[in-house]
Amino acid sequence: MGTIESEIKEELDFQEEIQEETEDQKNEILCSWQEETYEMPLWEEKFSKKTLLKKLEELGSKRAFERGFNLKVYSDEEKTFPSFPLCKKPIPNTVIDPSWPRFAGVDPFGKNIVIFVIALSPIGVRYPVDIKIKVPRNEIIDTLLNMRVKHNLKMMVVEDNAAQIFIADGVKLKGGKDFPITTKTTSANTKRAGFASLEVEFATGMWCWAMGERAHEYDCSCGWCVWEREMDNHPEYETIDTIIACYYAREAAKLESEDRALLRGYEEIEID
Repeated sequence: MGTIESEIKEELDFQEEIQEETEDQKNEILCSWQEETYEMPLWEEKFSKKTLLKKLEELGSKRAFERGFNLKVYSDEEKTFPSFPLCKKPIPNTVIDPSWPRFAGVDPFGKNIVIFVIALSPIGVRYPVDIKIKVPRNEIIDTLLNMRVKHNLKMMVVEDNAAQIFIADGVKLKGGKDFPITTKTTSANTKRAGFASLEVEFATGMWCWAMGERAHEYDCSCGWCVWEREMDNHPEYETIDTIIACYYAREAAKLESEDRALLRGYEEIEID
């Protein structure tokens, strides 16, 4: 079986496992309630058994349900990014030099269309500078063109599939053939590995979120707050759109880092 077919089968099998797991979790909770071992909420008129099962189905995860309705918080072992809080710094974003190169990751087909922009410091630290979410689908190409101008982007990365290639081609058609956008082929396995490498970067101080003195409401839906919730609660949160865009922004920056390393390698070659 070819590579593409293998990846498709792998992804379908993975989704099927998730669906089976979700059904098993629902049945487990149903059995617990029938045996009267599962604690019901104090306000049953508001949160009946039927309402709670609907919430479980919406969340798609017993663990997320336990956290939301039984206040059982996640442990570091359960989180994908336990080191993410280390990147949060109460410093003004003026520390980000405007001359540092900037890169963007784009997730145009999630629940929230996201454009995630980072700046790369001379020593390779990634500084998030802009997270644009809920971009109207019919405005995605114009928004990418505007973001390039706003941030003087050196490169954008989107996933390598038919729909996103269409976006990349559309951007180049309107913005010129030299528009800095490329696609990256990913699978379920490469995303898992990519997320694991992001966690290593957070743990080793390669990310700095210059938060300043943020005072957002707990239910704020700005790009920064959505990113924070998704990172803090993955893999149980209902969306991962900002994480995907963040990952692609990192991949765009890696292309720059690899180019720099290659150039340094050439510079070190002495020609007799």
